[in-house]
Amino acid sequence: MIPFGPGEIPASSSEAAQRIENTIAAMIADKKGRRPEVQCELGNPGEINRLSVDISNLESAATEARKPGSFSRLGAGIMRNFAVVGHPLIIYGAPVDLQIQGQNMPVEWVRDDRGELWLMPSQNGVAGESSPDGFAEISVPAARFEDAVRAALTAAAEANGARLKDMRLRIESAGPRSVVVAVDVAASKFMMTARLRAVADAALDQNMNLRVNNVEVTGDGAAGSMVANMIAGRLGEWRGRVIPLSQYMFAGAALRDVQIETGDTLRLRASFGQ
Repeated sequence: MIPFGPGEIPASSSEAAQRIENTIAAMIADKKGRRPEVQCELGNPGEINRLSVDISNLESAATEARKPGSFSRLGAGIMRNFAVVGHPLIIYGAPVDLQIQGQNMPVEWVRDDRGELWLMPSQNGVAGESSPDGFAEISVPAARFEDAVRAALTAAAEANGARLKDMRLRIESAGPRSVVVAVDVAASKFMMTARLRAVADAALDQNMNLRVNNVEVTGDGAAGSMVANMIAGRLGEWRGRVIPLSQYMFAGAALRDVQIETGDTLRLRASFGQ
């Protein structure tokens, strides 16, 4: 979804680019006041020839986005070329390298219940147009990703009156398309400290079915065991679950391939198309 803020559908390329830039800048709230770079070329009515958004070196201030309650559809269109890059985007202090590209994407103009205008991917293709395709790739140094997760968990714990005392995260490859994730957490509230360990592995087969296995959570001591028992049932619901990712669509394009790399750098690449 691409935000345009309040107002009608833009009538010129410069207006469209400026409104996207202003809205994204407000949403990201970069700590140093830096702004995204947006380029937009409108074509015939309902057609966007090119849209590129560069959010490199922006540092998110962790603002909370409000989810729209409903949308009113205003009209359909197509986006010929679309790109978002962040080399890198800073999230919770971690440098996240982001690249998204798409071609021939069917879109819809919509207005949310607060009067904000959006350009939303549509699952309906456009007659006579080429099939949509594209890819998304995200990578981050493993150590910095762990720091970002620790920062996010610290904020979540503080919001609930607790304190994160320790956190260790491990993500390892178990095959070409499978990973094992293990996390150790110690948090305290009042005079109690709970220590938990959660482990899960997931694998993606050639038919784009994601299988989640061996979801386990254990706790040390009385407090840890109590918390582990409280969340074991919910986590256990994921054990053995199969998620058919090939059924997920993005702007009318099905997920075609996923590549996962672990090690010093964590990298995920997903391709969409026919």
